[in-house]
Amino acid sequence: MKILLITALCISSFFCFSQSKKINVEVGYVEFINVTFLNTYGRSYSTLFADNTSSIYKIYGGEVSEGQSFDKNDSRFVDTSKKNFYNDYIKTDLLNKKLLFFELMVSNEVLVEDIYPDLRWTITEEQKVIADYTCVKATVSYRGRDWTAWFTPEIPLAVGPWKLHGLPGLILEAYDATGECTYKAINIAFKDNSILHSDFTKLVKTKNKKPITYRQFLEDRREALENITKKTDMDSPNVMSADVKIPRFGLELKYEWEQ
Repeated sequence: MKILLITALCISSFFCFSQSKKINVEVGYVEFINVTFLNTYGRSYSTLFADNTSSIYKIYGGEVSEGQSFDKNDSRFVDTSKKNFYNDYIKTDLLNKKLLFFELMVSNEVLVEDIYPDLRWTITEEQKVIADYTCVKATVSYRGRDWTAWFTPEIPLAVGPWKLHGLPGLILEAYDATGECTYKAINIAFKDNSILHSDFTKLVKTKNKKPITYRQFLEDRREALENITKKTDMDSPNVMSADVKIPRFGLELKYEWEQ
């Protein structure tokens, strides 16, 4: 009964505020990725620009460590202007239910449209304070990972880091059940940014003007990489390529069309 009450209050608060008040926010996150089978850890930084109808997630280059993980409790402010940026943007269009991003295929940037995920969140009664905001715990399964997110109804925007969205409040922290992927908000500012009003498809120079599907992109990239391997084998016939089966890693471990 208590869970139902919390859920109802969150949703009610979300609809009241989101419909009556325009909110613009800029959130800095630190990301931690653990590639277990390589014993490698990565830390990068990102910025979320968002309002009531959409968000753009900008991802910067980071640091890589072998054998020793980064301190996930390190929440010092990070000056992203000093970090490398590799044209990584993700746009979540809540109004039109579209998910767009740019991805590198060998040496060319490609505009990609992903399946807009209908994330079936389960909101719990657990709460904690993050950056002076009361947050509520929610869980969901998405593309092979079980995610936990902490969102705050005090900032009623249905967005968060990466592709996570759909909760009645801004996601300030998220992590998967294995501990391999973690996002933590490190600074929050209420301000508008011109990037939200720009033509997203023109933020990065790409060869394709219209987006291709994510499934098509993955298939094309796999074929391109296989062709590179074949060419390398032909150019160096005395060098045998290692036929090693590398397990899938990263944020997404299974896709809808593979079920």
